[in-house]
Amino acid sequence: MVPRHRPEEISAAMGREIHRLGIRLAVAVFAGMWSMVPALVIYFTDLPPGTAWALALTSGIFAVPVVFWAGLGILWMAWRSIRLRAPGMDLLISLGALAAFVASLWSLAQGRAEVWFDTATMLITLLLFGRLVDTATRRGAVDALLAMEEASPEVALVEEAGRWIARPCAGIAPGTPIAVEAGAPVSMDGVVRRGESRINRAVLTGESALVPVGVGMRVEAGALNLGRRLILSTDRAFGDRDIDRMG
Repeated sequence: MVPRHRPEEISAAMGREIHRLGIRLAVAVFAGMWSMVPALVIYFTDLPPGTAWALALTSGIFAVPVVFWAGLGILWMAWRSIRLRAPGMDLLISLGALAAFVASLWSLAQGRAEVWFDTATMLITLLLFGRLVDTATRRGAVDALLAMEEASPEVALVEEAGRWIARPCAGIAPGTPIAVEAGAPVSMDGVVRRGESRINRAVLTGESALVPVGVGMRVEAGALNLGRRLILSTDRAFGDRDIDRMG
């Protein structure tokens, strides 16, 4: 049996992460823009050395919150990747941003106006944007999983003393006969013992075309029975169903 996951908690955590990344990205875009403007003026304008140096210093001041606040999480993960000996994108971006920042400071210390603070801010901003998009996509997948689980009821009809009684799926052992009424979602994976019907497996596969099923065919939890009543023999325990494994 696979461990039970909690997609609602994961979705909430990702929502908080999206909010945090959004704030840091906003700071990176705002401060990075003002770091880039003086650099562009220096690149494309013939200025007196003193004025050019002052603009270069201004570019560096605006780059500080981008690299060392907005990009703090990136720098931290880069350090952890070194300790774990598992370098990744965070380390690559951190090295590039820090190298540009340190080289710019050295240039300023030498009295020159050739700086690359805008490069450092651009690297951090692009990675933050990519991480925000990635996290939002992952949250969408988790929310889709949550909707998929909600489509599968946690009770099933079990025969007791000649009557079909609703019982929690968690207590139903493999091999137990269960009934799936017409129009109801399937709650347990199983093989059809009696009946013929057509099911919609869109929640599992994304394909909305109806699939005919009959005796001996397997039906998964989450599918929607759109024909007649089916009697299934469960073949997996609750928590080990296909829908659980997908989670």
